Amino acid sequence: MVCRTTNVTNRIFIIAAQVGMMFLFLTIFFFVYVTRVERTEFENQIRLAVDDLVRPYLKDLSFIKDQNILIVLSGILSAVDEEVKRKATAANEDVTQNNANVLRKALLMLALCLTIVLVVSLSLMALGFFVPLAQYSVEILITTLIIAVVEFLFFEIVTKNYISIEPNQIRQQVLQEIVSFAKSQQ
Repeated sequence: MVCRTTNVTNRIFIIAAQVGMMFLFLTIFFFVYVTRVERTEFENQIRLAVDDLVRPYLKDLSFIKDQNILIVLSGILSAVDEEVKRKATAANEDVTQNNANVLRKALLMLALCLTIVLVVSLSLMALGFFVPLAQYSVEILITTLIIAVVEFLFFEIVTKNYISIEPNQIRQQVLQEIVSFAKSQQ
């Protein structure tokens, strides 16, 4: 059997293979690197916002000289802290389950994408077309590597350093909620 080759079949193969490689890279990059860095940066931003929200007002509590008020306040805060921890455990389980589902879906999509690449390649070969895997594998790997470097640098320079939580907005929202609650209790 003589293999035929055309620019169209070569392009179909190259595009399918590059999409498959990019999907593979992005899936691995996201679940191995981005999620870890994103979690750390999110925790840092939350810490920044909470510190900005709480610290100035804790200093203002120094005017309370009555030990009984401080003990009651400390007890209330401890009780609230325990309730938040209890609810956080259930919420963390939900987040873990959700993230496991997202990972499962991403892996299914990756398997589907790679299967399509394989089916396209095998179909072209079955129809007697030359599939230039060896010829274009270096091009596909170089393209994937260049895009990987660009993705990594963009993530490190822009995404990782972008502060999406504005502390004053959080402070205003929390204070509005406290005022609304206080008014509803009157």
